[in-house]
Amino acid sequence: MSDHKSPDHTYSIFSVPFVLTVISACGVVYGDIGTSVLYTFREIFFGPETYGQVPITQDHILGAVSLVFWSLVFLVTIKYATFVLYADHNGEGGTFALLAQLKDATFFGKTILTGFLLILSAGFLYGEGLITPAISILSAVEGLEAITDQFEPVIVWLAAGILLALFSVQREGTAKVGLWFGYLMLVWFFCIGLIGAMQVWRHPQICAAVNPWYGLTFLSTLGFWKSLVVLGFVTLAVTGVEAMYADMGHFGRLPIQVGWTMVAFPCLLCNYFGQGGFLLGQLQDGALLPPGLHLFYATFQDVIPGKSPLLLMVCLATMATIIASQALISGAYSLTSQAIALGYGGRMEITHTSSEHPGQIYMRTLNWLLCAGSLLLIFTFGSSSKLAAAYGLAVSGVMLNTSITMIPVATTRWAWSWPRAALLFGFFACIELTFLSANTLKFAEGGFIPLLIGLGLFAAMSNYHWGRMTLLAEAYAAYANSRTMRWLLALKQRLIDHGGVLREDFRVLKEAERIDIFMISRPVTKDTDGVPVVLRAYLKRHGTVAKHVVLLSIDQQQRPVVAPEKKYTITTFGADIYGIVAAYGYMEKPDVPRIVHEVNAHPEFEKLDLSLANIEIGEEEILIDPALPWFRKLWVGAFLWQLKLSAPAHRFFGLTWNTPAFEDFAGIDHLSKTVVPVFVHADGATIRLPDRDRRV
Repeated sequence: MSDHKSPDHTYSIFSVPFVLTVISACGVVYGDIGTSVLYTFREIFFGPETYGQVPITQDHILGAVSLVFWSLVFLVTIKYATFVLYADHNGEGGTFALLAQLKDATFFGKTILTGFLLILSAGFLYGEGLITPAISILSAVEGLEAITDQFEPVIVWLAAGILLALFSVQREGTAKVGLWFGYLMLVWFFCIGLIGAMQVWRHPQICAAVNPWYGLTFLSTLGFWKSLVVLGFVTLAVTGVEAMYADMGHFGRLPIQVGWTMVAFPCLLCNYFGQGGFLLGQLQDGALLPPGLHLFYATFQDVIPGKSPLLLMVCLATMATIIASQALISGAYSLTSQAIALGYGGRMEITHTSSEHPGQIYMRTLNWLLCAGSLLLIFTFGSSSKLAAAYGLAVSGVMLNTSITMIPVATTRWAWSWPRAALLFGFFACIELTFLSANTLKFAEGGFIPLLIGLGLFAAMSNYHWGRMTLLAEAYAAYANSRTMRWLLALKQRLIDHGGVLREDFRVLKEAERIDIFMISRPVTKDTDGVPVVLRAYLKRHGTVAKHVVLLSIDQQQRPVVAPEKKYTITTFGADIYGIVAAYGYMEKPDVPRIVHEVNAHPEFEKLDLSLANIEIGEEEILIDPALPWFRKLWVGAFLWQLKLSAPAHRFFGLTWNTPAFEDFAGIDHLSKTVVPVFVHADGATIRLPDRDRRV
């Protein structure tokens, strides 16, 4: 397996920092899966699709508990905690980390896997991010109905208000309250574990559910279709498992593993077994089990009766579901940031809410899109039971894709044999394929929602990647390579030799006494590299060149953070031309004013005052050939729409009126733009610039 260890998490497991990290991980990583106890068993026996269809018998109760138990063992404890967490990429996990690991690998089916399944998984995760806040908060607030029926008319509005408040405070960041999330989740896990343990103590016969035969027998007695319905709701027990992998970069592998095995897993097992034990006790007593029974709160009240304790538990459950929702919201931010860095999404404004944790960010546009989507789900479905029908399809799809992807990861990175990798991860994939098949039955009841979200985002991300990385990148590269830096250096030197004015063939090229910084997309590090398109366009249009020319490119690397000593690569070409490559991890936000301030301290620029520099940015104007086929026009038109929705390049790189400069260095008031026309035709795309002066 990978022997990589993140440098940020190398402390002793017996140290206070490690314990605090485990606590924080419990708050962020296990919020979603930790609140699944609120609705999983309720939907298996008391949901609108199962009550009366799935008889509540002793064998069926043992079977349901057995299915949940072995799902948590196989899919969470063994697959993710034992294997998937070792498939990190520079300490980071998640869908795009898997994509980055397989970028240079060669194996059968790579195009389908990296170009379809993983990007589709990213889309599914957004669908889960929409549903989780809605179903979690609704399921918690619905506990008020157990206190009095007077709350029933306002449940939806109360849940919507909590959700709106949650999204409203996102701009403040989670840096100050992150650890408190962990403490609250520890209280939550302790409470649900204790309640469950007391029920197990009362009804020890429930422990027989560890025998997998009960689960298999349960499914066989139900028949094919009913068993698929039940498996669809068993999937709810593992929702949120992908957070173990996606949030690995925030906490490290070991704290997540310890948090699961020592805290979350045993407490969840106690509560699931406790709910099963409570049902066994009710059967023995001949108690009435009405439809829609909120099994979680009924189990709690059986141990601690009274309305006041129940109200406290509802409040605790609501806080736990808010934390679970926060984890999915933060995960959506991180996923979007990674997608932007890897070229699968248009630029969005990113605000870092913590100076210590680069992964804690806020994205205003995405925040309110998620809020609107979650509110729409709350008012459309109205209850967590109805919303449960929309849940599970996205989760099982992501888990299945992860298992499939782990096969080439294990063979290419861990040097496993194909049979070994296929046998292990194929076993997990078979379980997840069964879950996925079961959840397809929910398609008409709401399962289409995450599917449509996933497919829609897959199409958007794939189209943007094609437009940015294929259409525009190839056009820019072809034009840039028509002139190399040797040509530019020779032209600039001739200009210097002629005193700053070069007259040839009735044309004049002048040198201006200033410093120009050109923002370029492709790094220029040697004299055989092509001349950047934006510089060529500027020369052609203005007929002038600055005395000092700086070519600045941002190298967004496939690692979370770049060490300060490796941040900048500076090349001195001669003739007062310089190249700067600023390296950033995909969890960092490029900041041009700060870059200019920091590189000014380097020896190469000690005689220059870069605070006076002009910043030139290229902006493409897409022109479509009328003869282009309609379906190609449709793709290009969609890409144009995505470009318009993207934040302008200067804003993404830290040039905004909110922060006009970093210590007076190169703020937005230094900015100007050069339009680069790109003509899209049947054979691809080409740069169309006026050729009035063939020297440039």
